[in-house]
Amino acid sequence: PGGTSTGIGANYVIVDDIIKTAEEAYNERVLDSHWEWYNNTLAQRMERPRKQILIMTRWSSNDLAGKMLTRRKNNVHQICYKAVQEDGSMLCNEIMTHDEYLDVVQEMNVDIAEANYQQEPIDQKGRLYQKFLTYDTLPDNIIKIWNYTDTADKGADYFASPVFAETSDHDAYIIDVMYTKEPM
Repeated sequence: PGGTSTGIGANYVIVDDIIKTAEEAYNERVLDSHWEWYNNTLAQRMERPRKQILIMTRWSSNDLAGKMLTRRKNNVHQICYKAVQEDGSMLCNEIMTHDEYLDVVQEMNVDIAEANYQQEPIDQKGRLYQKFLTYDTLPDNIIKIWNYTDTADKGADYFASPVFAETSDHDAYIIDVMYTKEPM
């Protein structure tokens, strides 16, 4: 946000590295403000043929690129360059060899390294569940009701006690949760 976009119309717009730090990437208010700035300031300056280029690290599924990919998916063409290719080779050895890459990322937070070099959003990489599914009614094929309780002691952790139903095809449905910081 910012720059010299206000007051000037444009046919072609380039937004480059709108997120500068990991701290911004973890801040939902900052991510929302980028989307608001894009829609309420930048987009209104566009004139036909309205071409846009967004260059950025994919920090979060909720960043400007993520929102463009989900909310305007029919008008978006994504090009994603990962430093380390699926076969283990580097995107461009002239910029960084695999040994140099390993040297750089060895002390980095894994999430930050994956976002910076592999375009893996920090809020998606390594999640047990990639998206949260909801339901209105339970299925008929429930075979068990389970409860797992992790008691809070005098430490800094919380008491957590999810109750879930297991179906005959081994899907789980959370039906209740007790969660508190109060010690047992």
